[in-house]
Amino acid sequence: MFRWRKAPAEPAAVMAALHEALLSDVELKPVLHNLLSATTRQLGAERASIFLYHPAEQNLRGEVASGVNQTVTTITLPLSRKGPVQEAFFAPPEGIAKEGDYLLPIVLQAAPSGGNPYCWVTPERSCTISPKATKLNRALVCPSCRHFGVMGVLSLEGQFQEGTRELMPLIARSTALAVRNARVYEEVTESRARLAQRSRQLELVSALSRQVVRNLDLGAILETLAVRLHKDFGYYRVTVAVNQNDLLQGFLTVKEGQVYSTHGHSRIHIPIQGSSDPMAQAARLRRPVLATKGQLPPWVESESMAFVPITAFSPTFLEPGKPAQTQTDMEVLGVVAVDHGPKGTEVAVEDLWYVQLLCNTAGVAIKNARVYAEQARLSEALALERSKLTEALEQMGDGVIVLEEDRGFANRLAREALGLEREVGLGDLPDYLYPALEGRELEVELAGRAFSVLGTREGRLRVLVLHEITQRKLAEQAIRESEARNRAILQAIPDMLFVVNQEGRIQEYKSAREEPLSVPGQFFLGRTLSEVLPPEAANRAMEALHTALTQGSLLFFEYQIRTDGRLRDYEGRAVQIAPQQGLLIIRDVTPQKDAERIKSEFIAAVSHELRTPLAAIMGFAELLTSGEIPLEEGQEFLRIIYDNGRRLKNMVDNLLDSSRLEAGRFEVYKRPVQLEETLRGVADSFTGVAQLSQVEFHREIPPLPPVEADPDRIGQVMGNLLSNAFKFTPKGGRVTLRAMLEGDSLKIEVEDTGPGIPESERSRLFQRYGRTQSAVSRGVSGTGLGLYISKAIVEAHGGRIWVESEVGKGTTFSLTLPLHAAQPQPA
Repeated sequence: MFRWRKAPAEPAAVMAALHEALLSDVELKPVLHNLLSATTRQLGAERASIFLYHPAEQNLRGEVASGVNQTVTTITLPLSRKGPVQEAFFAPPEGIAKEGDYLLPIVLQAAPSGGNPYCWVTPERSCTISPKATKLNRALVCPSCRHFGVMGVLSLEGQFQEGTRELMPLIARSTALAVRNARVYEEVTESRARLAQRSRQLELVSALSRQVVRNLDLGAILETLAVRLHKDFGYYRVTVAVNQNDLLQGFLTVKEGQVYSTHGHSRIHIPIQGSSDPMAQAARLRRPVLATKGQLPPWVESESMAFVPITAFSPTFLEPGKPAQTQTDMEVLGVVAVDHGPKGTEVAVEDLWYVQLLCNTAGVAIKNARVYAEQARLSEALALERSKLTEALEQMGDGVIVLEEDRGFANRLAREALGLEREVGLGDLPDYLYPALEGRELEVELAGRAFSVLGTREGRLRVLVLHEITQRKLAEQAIRESEARNRAILQAIPDMLFVVNQEGRIQEYKSAREEPLSVPGQFFLGRTLSEVLPPEAANRAMEALHTALTQGSLLFFEYQIRTDGRLRDYEGRAVQIAPQQGLLIIRDVTPQKDAERIKSEFIAAVSHELRTPLAAIMGFAELLTSGEIPLEEGQEFLRIIYDNGRRLKNMVDNLLDSSRLEAGRFEVYKRPVQLEETLRGVADSFTGVAQLSQVEFHREIPPLPPVEADPDRIGQVMGNLLSNAFKFTPKGGRVTLRAMLEGDSLKIEVEDTGPGIPESERSRLFQRYGRTQSAVSRGVSGTGLGLYISKAIVEAHGGRIWVESEVGKGTTFSLTLPLHAAQPQPA
């Protein structure tokens, strides 16, 4: 058959023309038309067609150009049928040739690497999905696969030269690019149109939302919603029903621009549960319901009507831990019905989204209005309660400051204590109260009054309470002072205090000082008197305690305990302090007993010492008065009387010196003297005593430097020391008096060969009335004042006196006197 043919253009010109056709427009149909026209002109094709795949219909729809400048026609080929175009749809990029005609797949993506074919070309070998595609089923399987990239088929009919045929796959690839770009442009254009329409509608919704949410009145909110739906969205009629206890009741209707209030006299009276009415269905489902004419009440003349619920979040949605919102979380407040009237169109489903959005906004506004009304009611009640609370706080006996955030109220006592106003801020409070606001308890003193300050915090509310504790502080101070006095008294009283019950069990123990007990004081607690005292002492204490508890009188008792190897004397007093509780006051009276014993011994010794010389004086005086005594014998009697009189004088002087020492009036009169003369004089006075006692008496008195001293008092000391030495030195023994220089002191020693002094008795030697047991037991005379006075005299000179002794070998008394640069008195 003869075919008309035109000479093809050069390949470069062909591609340039095709690119010009591809870039000539951005919409799909003009691009395809221009491409087909350019193909027939430039390639010399008799006819050119482009078949594009449409997934929804599963067919290939083609634009066919018959020759140059021929009319374009449209044909449709089902993909499931067999034909050359359907076969080319799954062909490789070079397409297929049928009797000189070429059919090429329009594929945008590049061919697989390594020269491998597309998977849909050889599905049996290349398909990897399940169910696996085959050549028999690929028309059904491959187009929906993510690997499939064929967009359509390019059909070229005519006689083509070799160079032209080589361009055909490239032409098909360019066609795929043009198709993709055109489709992208169409999608963008459609998206822009939809966005512009939605933007306009959203502007209307936003404006209406702002107008609705400004209202806090239910009627104003619903009227604004209905009027705006009528004006801005063109609804013929807008009807609003409200939910009152699960019953939808008509509230208002806007019809042809007029507002009709139907509240209380509406024909709409529909129960939400159990009713088949579309308005009730919308309320139950919480989503829009579109009803046709047959589903509407008889009095409603309209082709269709949409029912949109007015919803808002229910209170349960705001509970902590509640998951994301669901339909059941929405509270139905009412339903809005819209339609276009008896002569209008049906309600568009896509418009209901905006109506629903407005209804939701109205629902929020209604909830806000209800919340506002409830808040107003609560605020009024709160103001009343706050007024009552403020009045109650004003009458409280404590200072109270209540702060909400940083502002609050101070009651009368708080204002007086801190100098505040009735309305107070956080910054008005003193800094030292801030820790109390964080929960710490403080004690402060304000204007001479003591307060305990305690703060609490609950969320935004902080409360500060000032409780006056002035009287408590005064009482505590009085208690502390009383306790201090009691402690001082206890420290001053040399007693042990035992609190015991009626069984004699010790419950408390107090002592101002450590007593010479055989066990620690804490040992007594919880024990009975019979467990800590000897039987005799415990019996006496229990008898006194029993009498004190039964008669309520003060009882005295005494007992002795041996501690540290010595028998000590204790005096006790028992007194009742509670119905079944007594107080035992125990005092160690050993020193008093010792003093009484020493006093008795001293009186006996003084009486004996006075009686002996007095008897001698009176006896020899009586002999002298008889007149029958020879002269020489009479002189001897007078000497004896003189010696005993001097002995009495020394005893009286010692007693007087002892009294002066106790009274603090003892004095010495020091002057520069040569003490060797005093020492020799005293030694000479004991020569006769040594002869009578048959005791050897040695004197070692070298020349001595002058000393500032009272010679009479030093002579008194030496007399006491020598007298004691001769008293205790047996016949044939030896007494030595020696003086020497030792550094910057004069040292004097009196040494004897007597029995010696036990170490346990040496501490008593220089005490008042202190005498050794050996002296008392041997009947050696003495008052126990000599060494006591001697120690005072030596120390008054700034010196020191001490004793060294060894039992069975003798005793040495030593004293030192400081030297002074003094000149001796002229003779």
